[in-house]
Amino acid sequence: MEGDAPRSRNGSMNRNLAARFLPLLVLFAGCAALPRAERPGWLARPKSGDGAYLYYDGHAVGGPAPEGVREAAFRDAVRQVENSFVAQTASPASRSALNVASDVEPVPDGYHFEPAGMGRFEAWIRVSYPTSAGDRIRRRIAEGRQLSELWAQASALQGRRDYASAIPLVQRIIQSWRDPLFAGFTLPDARTRMDDLLKLQRGAEISARWAEAVRCEQQGALREATEHLKALLKEYDAGLGLSFNLADVQLKLGDLYAEQKDFLEARRCYDAVRKSAPSRTADAARRLARLPAPPRLWPLNDRWGGGKVALLCSIRDENGSRAFGALAGRLTKDCGEARIPVLDISSSVPGAEAAAAFDNRAFTPAVDLARRQGAGVLLAVLFDIDPARRGKTEVHFGEAMPAVDSRVRFFVLKTADGSVLYTDQFKEIAGTSTSDRLAERAATIMVNNYLVPKCPAVK
Repeated sequence: MEGDAPRSRNGSMNRNLAARFLPLLVLFAGCAALPRAERPGWLARPKSGDGAYLYYDGHAVGGPAPEGVREAAFRDAVRQVENSFVAQTASPASRSALNVASDVEPVPDGYHFEPAGMGRFEAWIRVSYPTSAGDRIRRRIAEGRQLSELWAQASALQGRRDYASAIPLVQRIIQSWRDPLFAGFTLPDARTRMDDLLKLQRGAEISARWAEAVRCEQQGALREATEHLKALLKEYDAGLGLSFNLADVQLKLGDLYAEQKDFLEARRCYDAVRKSAPSRTADAARRLARLPAPPRLWPLNDRWGGGKVALLCSIRDENGSRAFGALAGRLTKDCGEARIPVLDISSSVPGAEAAAAFDNRAFTPAVDLARRQGAGVLLAVLFDIDPARRGKTEVHFGEAMPAVDSRVRFFVLKTADGSVLYTDQFKEIAGTSTSDRLAERAATIMVNNYLVPKCPAVK
């Protein structure tokens, strides 16, 4: 019936035949050695149809088992039904898709079996096939032929890059898909082609924007060209069949930034080329070599995601714990030069609470505060001075030298989950240095020796 799940033709046919012909097998098993019986009259009177059914006579000769010959005769009848449809298609190898066996039934008293000599048997079987089932298959074949024609038209239009005309044809295929036979493609194929066509059409639009960016550059409209290229970076993955590649956009955009003296953005573009297009690394390296040296925190701009960074800077000495404003100011300046937005929360966290966070490695309140104010990274620093050693001297190799009296500890944390991205520490000599001097030295050592060479990227 239409809509039924396809059944295994051989398996179901064998089971059906066993039930239909078991009495006959019992009868003929005892008669295999008997003389040939008179053949029934229906063998001499072929029957084509009566309006509701079509009739087919299957025939087979073989041995040694009579049941095998009976099944072969039934399969011969099924093949005749299939042949009536295969002749209407361009795909004779697709008999299994017709699934006619499920509707083929032996006619009552329409089976004849007799010995054929030499241990073989000969069998005839008359079967019926509903005309309604045949009409259904012919309708499915016609549907498949119509869809195949639309598919060929869409393919031709796609080959001419006329995506606007091809898309409605594929939409029509998808919307009119019922249960076709021999279309030459599947419904998932049609949906995939629709996705591809939409991306190809989008790709044509994106390629037109690239051409406009090049035209603007040639005419000296650098800002307009820059905006086109920035848009292309966002749109690049949305299209197929582009007339340029991503590295072309990144290099050209970097060149435009450099021409407009925005050297950091130019550097960002060239760095992106080195990561995304190894074959263009040499092109990017030559351009990078012509740029001024970047700020010392610049590598962290990319590693920290380019978003806002919260600073929690504290100092602890003989006067207790408190915000270290000089260090926060120095790091804010460094971040500003590297175009890293800064949120200073040093004064928002009580000194004792900040120091306890370092002692207990528990930064949850500070992390929550930073996250609520839009920072993705928290850089927490504690300049911890030992009052008992401050200003003292120690003898090394016979020389009196200032005693190491301080330890600078720092944590880089992801505010999304409070996890520690990186942590380290180093020793320092505070002595009688001013706060500004301490801040400058601590920031320089922390940035140059630890954060830039060692801090991993936020993921």
